Amino acid sequence: MSNIKKTALIITIISLGSKFLGFLREVALAYFYGTSYVVDAYLMAVAIPSIVFGWITSLSVSYTPIYTDVRVKLGEDKSEKFTSNIISIAITISFACALLGLIFSKQLVNIAAPGFKGQVYDLTNWFVKISVFSTIFNVFAQILVSYLNCNDKFIQSNISTLVISSTQLLVIYLSSKLGNNVLIFGTVMSSLVQLIVLYVFSLRNGYRFKYELKITSEIKQAFVILVPLFISSMLAQINNFVNKAFASGLGEGSVSALNYSMVIRTFIFYVFTIAITTMIYPMLSKSMAENDIKTVKSTISKSVDIIILLFVPITIGAFLLSEPAVSFIYERGVFSRESTIMTSMALQMYSLGLVALALREVITKVFYSMQDTKSTMYISVFTVGLCVLFSAILIKPMGHVGLALASSLAETLTIPLFFYFLRKRLGSLGMKNSLNILIKSSISSAVMGVVVYFVFKYSSMVLSGGKLYILLSMIISAVAGGLVYFVLMVIMKVKEMDFFTDIIKNIWHKIFKNRKV
Repeated sequence: MSNIKKTALIITIISLGSKFLGFLREVALAYFYGTSYVVDAYLMAVAIPSIVFGWITSLSVSYTPIYTDVRVKLGEDKSEKFTSNIISIAITISFACALLGLIFSKQLVNIAAPGFKGQVYDLTNWFVKISVFSTIFNVFAQILVSYLNCNDKFIQSNISTLVISSTQLLVIYLSSKLGNNVLIFGTVMSSLVQLIVLYVFSLRNGYRFKYELKITSEIKQAFVILVPLFISSMLAQINNFVNKAFASGLGEGSVSALNYSMVIRTFIFYVFTIAITTMIYPMLSKSMAENDIKTVKSTISKSVDIIILLFVPITIGAFLLSEPAVSFIYERGVFSRESTIMTSMALQMYSLGLVALALREVITKVFYSMQDTKSTMYISVFTVGLCVLFSAILIKPMGHVGLALASSLAETLTIPLFFYFLRKRLGSLGMKNSLNILIKSSISSAVMGVVVYFVFKYSSMVLSGGKLYILLSMIISAVAGGLVYFVLMVIMKVKEMDFFTDIIKNIWHKIFKNRKV
């Protein structure tokens, strides 16, 4: 197996482990708190710093193409000085923002959660005063993640996600014994633990942070790129805020149901895209620094093809298996059957935007590698506008489910704009093959969906019982559907399936070889 495929497989496994721990964290949160006001307050308090100050972490995005350019043209020493300089500026700004968040916490809660009153409002306000300080650790950590990825330390940068997920899981358990305050203090501490792990890996790679504030030409360029990134980040957070703000007025549990369903969608998204998005950005940045446009186009084409092959069937599967999945993951403790129905309906609507979300992530990285953040900013404005419009239209007839659908519709309808702007920058992208794959994948996925539906219906009747039987029914139907999809795509002679068949063959060969030995 090639080094790239090995790294991609390891990253996927690490991501799967991290997201599994993240799932356990959400399961624990659901078990101990259900869809109560405590969860609403906690989730909103964690979200507010991201909504208001999340733009600071965008420095890690503008860092990558400039760091790569500096290293290619000026050498290793200059690139490390640039790294220390940009981290120093980032933590200085984030500390000032944290102080502002502490002082104006009530105003932030009033804006972000206008529907919160009484007990949930007071708890959210207190939690925000603590959570704002996580911004300092997060921005430092994200730049170190970018640094490690630029130095081909993809595995090390992803290991830190295991650390933060496991720490947060422990925090939720302790909070059930020691009180609600442990939830928010532990969240901040988990960010610090992740930062420490990342810094240790960076030390092993030869990097040592030195606090230094200098306004160099590279720093100026980073902030030139940052301004549109800042706006795009704020717009993305506003997009999240739209859902939470609308949901805060729908009654207890609406914010929580949207969050729990979003956690599942995020899990699916990151497990199947983390390897691509982690590796593609530094690779594209290097190609752009060397002015190798042919390689850039080839990388884009291959990434889009893989996204289509993976996420069209995943969308169908997530939609059909949403209710049993939510039931298996969350329905225990104070998380009731009603909570399952609320969450699964939102998950169905969120799953409709999976393909668009994955394509958006890849294409955005292409723009960033070209140091073009304005194009994504313009598209973000349009996306948020659509999300607000659809949310206002759908919330009355559909409630919180309409908010999830509004998000998916907005994400999907903006994908053509991404390709339009990309073509203006790079010329013809040669996407005819991708369109052909999309058609074949859609046909195969439709047949797969029928198989998944009937296999799950039959197996759940035969294996009726507890949680393990639900899981077994889902696994059986998913495997059956996956095999049908795989066989149909091979029959249709989709040569891009070779990427997956090669991985399967190599894994099988290693297992067979080990048994023989």
